[in-house]
Formats: sequence, C-alpha cells, structure tokens
Amino acid sequence: MTCVRDVMSGSPTVVGKHVLATDALALANCHGVHHLLVLDGGELVGEVCVRDLEAALLLGPVRSIMKAPVVHVDPDASSDDALKAMRSSGVSCLAVVDAGGRLSGVVTRRDLRRAGILPGEKGVDLCASCGGSHHLAPSAFPDTPVFCWDCLDQCIRPFPGDMYFTLGGGD
Repeated sequence: MTCVRDVMSGSPTVVGKHVLATDALALANCHGVHHLLVLDGGELVGEVCVRDLEAALLLGPVRSIMKAPVVHVDPDASSDDALKAMRSSGVSCLAVVDAGGRLSGVVTRRDLRRAGILPGEKGVDLCASCGGSHHLAPSAFPDTPVFCWDCLDQCIRPFPGDMYFTLGGGD
C-alpha cells in the first residue's frame, strides 16, 4: 500500500489570508504551482487555486475567494484514501496535516498520477475534451467523464442576443 507521505509534495506554497489575490497569483506563478494553502497566524484556514485567482474580479484579499474548510489527509493515509477524499469533495489538492495539526505537504492529482494511482486517462483524470490536467471540474455524477473549466466554459457560452431557437409546433 502506498501512503500519502510517499507521494506528496513537501514544502507547500502558502499565503496569508490578507494577501491580495493579484499578489497570490504572482506567487503561485513564481513557484509554478496551481494551489496555495491559506494561513492565518500559522493556522491552515483555506485553499485557493490559480483558476479562482485568475477569475477573481476583486482585487481583494485571498480570504474572499478561498475554499474553506480545507480538505486534508493524514500523511499515513493510503493514496487510495486520498483519491477518494479528492473525488468526494470535488477538489484536486489535499493539505497533508499530521496528528499534531502541523502542515507537512500537499498531495495533488499530479502526485497521484506520478505514483500510478491515477491512470492519466482522458475523461478519468484528464479533460475528456482537450486532455488537460489542470482546472478539472468535479463530475456531477459517478462514472461520468471529467472536463476542464476552459472546455466547459466554451460549451456554455450564451448565444448572441439576436439568435433564438424554436422547439417546433406553431402554425
């Protein structure tokens, strides 16, 4: 059995909850990460992904867009348990917190893919449309393909104002 501690990324990139979203995005880009863990006085209080930071219209602090409470896993949990936690909560990054409450790392879908826990397969842990691995939307139903938000955004764009459809019937 593979444990989370064997596949996790150590030294997670963290940011304070009062940091501006634009500064947090710059930090994430500088470190080449897609998730930041949010701290308040050393306490883990949230998680924010690059997509949320990019989509933030507010130039406000990270606390206004972070996800809380943080979904976390023990370093001694199995990788399968981490995958189940990700799927059931619709997240792609878990904080790794030990029994003493100390943050010791993060485990992402990428980490699970590298460890062979995820197959790297379109529709399973890669976008069913473009094959991308970032910003995957949680699947609404079990055993349905996953898509990234970019592909979903292209599918649900509103029609131009002068276009309309009829459903038939009429005279």
